[in-house]
Amino acid sequence: MNVPAPKEALQNAAREARQYLDSSRETIRLQAFRLSMRLVTSLVKSLLVGVFALLAMLFLSVGTALALGVWMGSMIWGFLLVGAGYLVVFGLAYRFRDRLDAPVLRNYSDLYSDL
Repeated sequence: MNVPAPKEALQNAAREARQYLDSSRETIRLQAFRLSMRLVTSLVKSLLVGVFALLAMLFLSVGTALALGVWMGSMIWGFLLVGAGYLVVFGLAYRFRDRLDAPVLRNYSDLYSDL
């Protein structure tokens, strides 16, 4: 049986440990890159959807306010009603803001769980 010398065994162990650390470092670097790219693409998509949703809400709000103003005979009342509607929606969102945490966390944890 061929038993390596202690010096040779230590050199082999050191070489294997260095290779393991290098491959682990590269794996961590690739995972960090993948996670950061998923985060960036998710933020860009959310930003684009948010911008278009905001534009749609703006045009729908102005249209609704104008229509209500014509219907009521006063543009001021049309815009005031639309503004009051937004205050009600804001109040409800503020009141139930704690219930929004779980679904948001669940969606984003699903996004990053398959790393």
